[in-house]
Amino acid sequence: MTWSGYNWDTTSWVNQPPEPVDVACDNKKCGWVGMSSERREDEDYNDHCPNCDGTEFTWIEYDPDSAKGRANRKKYCKEWDPVVSLDRIIVSATE
Repeated sequence: MTWSGYNWDTTSWVNQPPEPVDVACDNKKCGWVGMSSERREDEDYNDHCPNCDGTEFTWIEYDPDSAKGRANRKKYCKEWDPVVSLDRIIVSATE
């Protein structure tokens, strides 16, 4: 039997765990891993790695039904941190 859904308190956005990285640069010498929004886009709408200026990327798999996806979840997904959540609450209350 499996369960899917949120494992954090959804009554407030500040309780949301940090979003894991979603792309990796295919240049093995570079090794950059990050968010797709961090890539640089040129005038021809090609995305470039912020480290090596490469243009080839691989999407990071998080499928819990595959061994690679489970390994990536352990490697890149961070646990919910109550201290960070509290800091977010303070910031949102003072804005």
